[in-house]
Amino acid sequence: MPVAAGISVGGSLLGGLFGSKGAKAAGQTLSNAGKATSTAMNTATNDATAGVDAATTSGQTGIANATSGAQATVGNAVTGANQVLGSTLNNETGNLNPYLAAGTQGLSQMMAATAPGGSLSTTFTAPTAAEVAATPGNQFMMQQGQQALERSAAASGSSQGMGTDKALLQYAQGMASTQYQNAYNNALTAYNTNRNSTLQNLSTLMNTGEFGTNAYNQTQQNYGNTVSSNTMMGGTTQGGYQMTGGLNSAQLGLQGASTAGAQELQGTQAANNFYMQGAEGLAGGQAGAANAWGTAVNGAAGGLAGYMNPMGMSPGMTGTSGMNYLSQVPYANSGTYGLDPTLMGSGPMAPQMSTMMTPMSPYGIGPSTASGMPSWMLPNNVQYLPATA
Repeated sequence: MPVAAGISVGGSLLGGLFGSKGAKAAGQTLSNAGKATSTAMNTATNDATAGVDAATTSGQTGIANATSGAQATVGNAVTGANQVLGSTLNNETGNLNPYLAAGTQGLSQMMAATAPGGSLSTTFTAPTAAEVAATPGNQFMMQQGQQALERSAAASGSSQGMGTDKALLQYAQGMASTQYQNAYNNALTAYNTNRNSTLQNLSTLMNTGEFGTNAYNQTQQNYGNTVSSNTMMGGTTQGGYQMTGGLNSAQLGLQGASTAGAQELQGTQAANNFYMQGAEGLAGGQAGAANAWGTAVNGAAGGLAGYMNPMGMSPGMTGTSGMNYLSQVPYANSGTYGLDPTLMGSGPMAPQMSTMMTPMSPYGIGPSTASGMPSWMLPNNVQYLPATA
């Protein structure tokens, strides 16, 4: 009977030992798997976040390069257009140079002609009678008239009379008056003709210069307006490209940050879940180990109870069941439940059982040894610790 009881108790404790180890191993496996999966998830999350950051940076760099390229293209186009306008301006200016030169010449000559002593500064001066009489025409007319009168007088036989002299004097006076008036009119007409001709020629030159000047000024104004418009339009276009590129870059950065943040949050949550599952597995394994030892203890206690009750254990101290000697009183230094040798009564096996009783370890009865078996099952290694109420 002692051998059978020992086998029963030992079998229960060995089952508890193996069950405890198995539960612990399973729990540790789950814990390791949870930790490994959590670490892998963190690594994958970091890699994904780094990939999003790299893609965002690359996209922003591409946007910046595209914006700079577009701005450079617009700048080159504006510069090229303005250069063409400058070349056109030079050609038009060259075409207008003769008109400008004519105007300059006309203005210079007009200033000289109207200056003191110039051709346009003098007034008309009437010819004198002597100047008119000295003209070849006047002398010819006077000679012809005198000859005609003398021939007429000779024909009448009175060439040396008073009548002939009077007739010659009247003719000379009338001829002088007529010739002077003609000479005066001719001189005035010549004066006015020369003056008007000079004014007309100079005015033509100055009008030509004025036309050239107006055309030159208009050309310069058109050039300036067009260059200014090109420059302003180019600047506006470049600014638009800059703003659009900046907005796109900022939007891409926000999207990248949002995506990276979401991935990091999801990855962290998943890693935490895996870690918690591993921790729960470890805790479950530890609880399973404790349950295995508890089952083993209950089995061992049942075996001992079956053996000791027929041996004369005092039932008076156990109430209605011989199992009450397995007191549910915790040992002071173990914090667990064990066998209380003070409740075993005075049966014939009481001294032997009191020697065999040891306090419970957290997962079984008695302190463990290197072999994994409770020390009370090993010879010459029996310990005893009294229970506390």
